[in-house]
Amino acid sequence: MNLSLFKSIHGIMALVICIGCVAWLMIIGAEIGTRAGSDPGYVLWSGWIAAGLMLVAMLYCGRKYMHKLKYSPELKLKVPVASLEAADAGLNEIRRRIVRGDYSSMAEVKQAAHRVIQEEGVSKVIAVHVRQGNDAEGEPSFVIDVRPPEKYGRMTKWLHAHIYYGLASGVLVWLHGGFAMTHPMGIALNVLTIVVLVTGVIGLFLFAVGPSWLTRHEQDLNFEENFVLDASLRDKIRAHLAELKKALSGETEIVAALDTAFASGNHDRLTTTFQSWRAARHLKLKAASEAIDAVTTQGLEQLSSLDSLQDEPDLKKEMEAAIRREQEAAEKAEVDLDPKKVAAAMKKVGDAFQKKYQLVEDAVVLLGQRNGTRASLAELTRIKFYMNVWRAIHIPASLALCGLIVLHALSIWWY
Repeated sequence: MNLSLFKSIHGIMALVICIGCVAWLMIIGAEIGTRAGSDPGYVLWSGWIAAGLMLVAMLYCGRKYMHKLKYSPELKLKVPVASLEAADAGLNEIRRRIVRGDYSSMAEVKQAAHRVIQEEGVSKVIAVHVRQGNDAEGEPSFVIDVRPPEKYGRMTKWLHAHIYYGLASGVLVWLHGGFAMTHPMGIALNVLTIVVLVTGVIGLFLFAVGPSWLTRHEQDLNFEENFVLDASLRDKIRAHLAELKKALSGETEIVAALDTAFASGNHDRLTTTFQSWRAARHLKLKAASEAIDAVTTQGLEQLSSLDSLQDEPDLKKEMEAAIRREQEAAEKAEVDLDPKKVAAAMKKVGDAFQKKYQLVEDAVVLLGQRNGTRASLAELTRIKFYMNVWRAIHIPASLALCGLIVLHALSIWWY
């Protein structure tokens, strides 16, 4: 579970603001909202504070999309590589001096390290942090860590601010208007506020438990790795099937089953077809092997055993062509036809067909691998969908709420 969210300083600050506003209401003895007994000044200021908190919460969205659209200030900070290398060399020299015992305090190390990055002009892209070394882990007395400067804050901290100030704004909205449903504007504002808060709380829960939930189902590969593997297998299978179709143009049934399994992901037809195809192929190759053995052991008179390959015309034709080549070579050399050479030529043809058939088995294996990857990817995609479906309501409702708040403020000022 991601517990860092519950250790945020923004949570404390949001809580202080809420407690302060509640205490203020109790001190002046006013009622919440605009009903009898309410205080106009308190209503006005609580509304402005609520609007301010919502604005702060919205800043996270701006910061997030600055990253996505590559407008973040950090992306424009560049320094020469030579300066980074010089800074690294300078920091390494300080580390060597730490080992020699040249520094007696952490302040001296900090001063030296900061001087290096300032002199090399890289302070806008890296920051140095000095900490006490851990003797048990064999570290020196002081350790220098190099990190990004994060002048504009980490996105995690911005998210914490978004969540907590958004929740605090909900409390202030309640103090401001008491969730009164007496007129259309009030109904719209309050309903949207409730929708935004509820979906935000759901998102907060999923933010806390979602990563561990996803990790439990990732097994050997995470979501991104499964996605990349699926794409890689898809391209590999497509190329493999193209090669297979050229090599086994006559095997229309098994090729069609492979195509269907690749296109639809349904392996039912392929499983049945492949089992019968493999059994038939085994019988054909066994017959070819027996024919080769017969020629090897009993002589050329056993060539008639090729008649057992009638069901495999391509294999029979190739073997007959190999035998003819050996006969022509023997006639040209004016020697007797050697049964062993004939058997070797026949075996070469059988091995070539075995390799062609292996293409089918390899395709089935690749399809099985992709099927497992797609099943895992589908499950992870389902989990990511559940983790993010709340955004489909939260974001449009938030945008509509912001627009109504502006309209509400303008109407108050106008009237």
